[in-house]
Amino acid sequence: MMNINQLNYAIAKQIPDMARGFVIQTNYGEIAIDSVDAPTVIDAVKAIIQRNIKAQRDE
Repeated sequence: MMNINQLNYAIAKQIPDMARGFVIQTNYGEIAIDSVDAPTVIDAVKAIIQRNIKAQRDE
C-alpha cells in the first residue's frame, strides 16, 4: 500500500499527467489509454486514492 506522502504525490503530479494518455502495464501486456478516454480512468483512480488518503488519516 502507498503511504500518505506517495498518495498525495499521485494526486498532485501523477494524476494530472495521466490526462495526456498513459499505459496500464499488466503481466499479459499493455493497455494504452489515450487522452480521450483518460478522464474516465482518472476519475476512478482519483476516487481510490482519495479513499486511501482518508483511511490513513482516520487511523
